[in-house]
Amino acid sequence: MNLLFTGFILCALLAAGSVPAAGWRDEAGWDTDLVAQHSRVSAGEAAQIVQQRTGARVLDAQPVRGGYRVKVLNRQGEVRVYFVDAETGAMQ
Repeated sequence: MNLLFTGFILCALLAAGSVPAAGWRDEAGWDTDLVAQHSRVSAGEAAQIVQQRTGARVLDAQPVRGGYRVKVLNRQGEVRVYFVDAETGAMQ
């Protein structure tokens, strides 16, 4: 099935209400539930990656376009935000 046809079918199903409503969207308009569902790295794994590499306390891990936004509190009392790629687990 080509991509255009698949997109057309998906749009038709969404318009008909046959597909459950999507999750909330981030600032860029990406469906965060969809990001989480199709990721190789989970939000928990992303939080663990950042915690192990920084030694900081994880405050929050949210799905965003292509990965996770992980907010931490470091030993100096500063809040830092890291990005973990959902496919590779690479931290930025």
